[in-house]
Formats: sequence, C-alpha cells, structure tokens
Amino acid sequence: MSQEIKVLTATDLHRDKGLYQQLATAVKKHRPDILALVGDFLHGQRDNTDRYSTVEAAQFLSRLKVPEIIFLRGNHEDSALWEFADEWTRGGREFHLLDKQAFAYGPLVTVGFPCLLGALSEPGDGNTDKWLPPLIRQYGSAARTLWLMHEPVYGTPLSKTDGVLAGNIEWTQAVERYSPNLVVFGHDHDTSRRKKIWNAKLEGGTVCVNLGQDSTLHYGLVRLVFDGSQPTSPKSIRITAFPINQTLTVEKKGNQK
Repeated sequence: MSQEIKVLTATDLHRDKGLYQQLATAVKKHRPDILALVGDFLHGQRDNTDRYSTVEAAQFLSRLKVPEIIFLRGNHEDSALWEFADEWTRGGREFHLLDKQAFAYGPLVTVGFPCLLGALSEPGDGNTDKWLPPLIRQYGSAARTLWLMHEPVYGTPLSKTDGVLAGNIEWTQAVERYSPNLVVFGHDHDTSRRKKIWNAKLEGGTVCVNLGQDSTLHYGLVRLVFDGSQPTSPKSIRITAFPINQTLTVEKKGNQK
C-alpha cells in the first residue's frame, strides 16, 4: 500500500517573531509529518523586540503540532545552539540536528549537510568523502531522495555568483557524484526572489530549490509517495513553493554510483 509523507521546509527564520508565527500557521494548515528548519533558525547578532530569545524560540517551536522536527546548522547557529538544545530537550522532545547525518522516517531518508561558515564549523566538514559515502552505503538509493543544506550548491542561478552567499563547490561535487533527487538550501535570501525563480534542474537531473526569505514566510511543502515502510526510493516527489503556490514534479533519474 502506498503512503505519502509530507515535509515542510523553511530556511533563515532568524528567530523573527513574524516568521515563527507564520510558520505555526503553515504547520497547522498543511499538517506535515516532518518540519525541516534548514539553517539560521537562530540568530547570532543583537536581539531586539522583533526576535524571540533563544529560549523562547525553543519553547515556541517545540509546541508545534508536527510529529518530527529536524534542524540544520547555519552560519547563525553559534554557541546559542546548545542553549536552544537544552531548552528543547527539557520540553521532552528529541533534538534532531542533522550535521553530516541522515534521518529516517519510515521509508523516507533525509540527509543533512553541515555549514562551512560560522563559529561551529569544523575542519573537514567540507570533505564529503569522509561522511557521505557511509550514509549512501547504509541506506542505498534511499539516501539520494532528499538532501538539505543551508549553504547553496555552487553554480546554480539560485544564489550569488561569488562571495559568501555563492555556496560551496564541495556540495556541487557531491551532487554531481550521487545525483540526489531533490536538494533544498537557503542562506541567500534574495537572489531567487529577485530573479523570480525558485528551482533549478542540474545536468544530472537533480532539482535544487531555494525559496529565499523575507518578512512574508517563504517555505516549501514536499510530498513524497512510497511503496512499503522500509527506507527506499519514492514513487513520486512533488514540491510546492509558498506563498506563490507553484508546484513542481521532480522527475526521478538513475543515480550514479
């Protein structure tokens, strides 16, 4: 029997009260199985009245009615990340930080990449040959379903062409080697919105998505249909970009070894 799994993705919330509240509305509307916060859900600069504190952010997000919430480290997740994690676990929820790790939810396997910028980055984070092949071996083709990364895949039209917002060539090389079906990233808030594009299909068939971010919440809803309950490749993948409400069907391609 087929089953559908829904993943709601959002990037670059920066503890903004308005974005957090809009996220709660989106979760209530779509009822995803997984909420994925793809980096910079915290904020490493001066606080003001428009931002929740780190503790308040953990309390707010932990109350969202969604079965699983997964987090990625961005360049704004500084040492406050551990304060966030302490408050999060105090509320009784497991803290799923995908940092060179995979998260399995039934048949869906999601791979989370580290962030090469910021205070928490470590030497070797960019060397995907050290940590990515074991995940591919463990989960097989299922590990090529959905990749999440805060910093962009370098060389797509969804981020700047140079500078700290351009992304990482290491991520490009990993995508070219393994041809994942769908990659979602953020970090560059403006380029995709300015160009009025939110997805790019690479030569190997991988679809990259960057929805950008501003005061109106930009988020994605990924719908994946599977046969069976064990980690496997999906039968179909669709992603809808909000608030523009555009849907793209991701065509599955043969994956490289």
